[in-house]
Amino acid sequence: MWGRHSSVVNKASPRKKFYSVQKGTKFLPMAHIVASRNNILRQNASKKANDEKMVARKTSELTTTSMANFKYAKSEGLSDNTNLSSNHGGGYISKIRLNSVSGKPKEVKKVPLVRTHSKVFFKPGGRRTSTSERKPFSVAPPDQAVPTDHVLSPMDVDSPMVMIRNKQKKPSCIVDIDAMCDPLNCSEYAQDIIDYLQAVERRFSFPTNFLSDKKSEVSPQMRSVLMDWLIQVQVHQELSQYTLHLCANLIDKFLAHTKIQLNVLQLLGITCLLLAAKFHERFPPEITDLCRLTDDTYKPDQVLKMERYVLKKLEFNLNLPGPIVFLDRFLMVNACDKNDLIKSMAVYLLDLLLIEISYVHFFPSVLAASCLYVAREVLGVSGEEVWDRNFMHYTKYSVKDMEACISMVQRALNKQSRSRFQGAKNKYAHHVYHGISKHRSVLRCVDLWPEESDEVFGKTESPEPLETIV
Repeated sequence: MWGRHSSVVNKASPRKKFYSVQKGTKFLPMAHIVASRNNILRQNASKKANDEKMVARKTSELTTTSMANFKYAKSEGLSDNTNLSSNHGGGYISKIRLNSVSGKPKEVKKVPLVRTHSKVFFKPGGRRTSTSERKPFSVAPPDQAVPTDHVLSPMDVDSPMVMIRNKQKKPSCIVDIDAMCDPLNCSEYAQDIIDYLQAVERRFSFPTNFLSDKKSEVSPQMRSVLMDWLIQVQVHQELSQYTLHLCANLIDKFLAHTKIQLNVLQLLGITCLLLAAKFHERFPPEITDLCRLTDDTYKPDQVLKMERYVLKKLEFNLNLPGPIVFLDRFLMVNACDKNDLIKSMAVYLLDLLLIEISYVHFFPSVLAASCLYVAREVLGVSGEEVWDRNFMHYTKYSVKDMEACISMVQRALNKQSRSRFQGAKNKYAHHVYHGISKHRSVLRCVDLWPEESDEVFGKTESPEPLETIV
């Protein structure tokens, strides 16, 4: 049944041997082949084990020799290593890792050595700096006991040096308006902010011949028309006082740099109002609403184009301190902010000055201080109490310093009843401002100061104001 070259298994005769063919030439028993193969495998395993033991023995000898020859004093190889010392020991040694299959070196790793007394052992990982070697982080104390303004920043409100400096600035007779530590008013460094803003406002001054050039189409009278109309727009759009005065400042800054035609003046007004609203308001007015207020004289594309042009001319400098910022600070002196009439009167006087061309030649802090002085004078404060030491300390102005500006404010209030520009008067006749423009003290202010000539409301015929917003 089976061929002669096939393996035969006869279960009936167990004594019969098993045969197989080896290369087709000679019959050999299967058990001899299996034994022979197992023998070869055992020999290979023994040879591999001997090789591994030999490599391990050589590695051990190399490690022992390296440790025996290791010197802890500075030698050639360790001369550049400044971290090694005779106290702690150190250095590195090569550790060979073998491949488990081939027995060949797989990886050579540098292991740091650490010496404790007379023993040398391997330290896993990199060398860690001991606690004694770590340099503690410290800040050198200031050289001066009381630093000056250029040494210590005003923002370091927690430093006791700032407290010492502030105490040295205030005389004992001056009432500290920042003693309440009101976080909303930034009482810790409010005076530093005002000092900085008073330095910023002096970086730019208007020329003496502002809008007096006969070749320019925009005259002081046309500027007054625009400002009176913008006061009405501010009331209609419910914008803040900060927005209104920043808008007026931007317009004047732009007109001082560039000459424009008269038909673009109103476009400049709504563009600067939009820029100021973006700077101060949470929700600025829509461009389409501003264009509608001009009776659709201008398109939104023209407003956006004019906005880019104004920003380019002003070099994107919109952080211009206005008089309202200083007035909020000055009203805190002698608790004037608690008196609603004084507060409303001072703000009313600032809006009246917007239509005055001479208003641009005074710094905003001088305007705020002068309006506060006139407001207190109109409302019945007399004598030295109108402007005492507290006001002079916090505003840095005396009555003599404000004489010219005070005369301008008094003249503007005196002429208001006969003026064609009634935007500010109608605005402050509302009960929100306690009807301050119709207050009996304002009505009798004509008797307080003699009538003087005025640059805006003189004998020259003034142009008709823009249409009142309903």
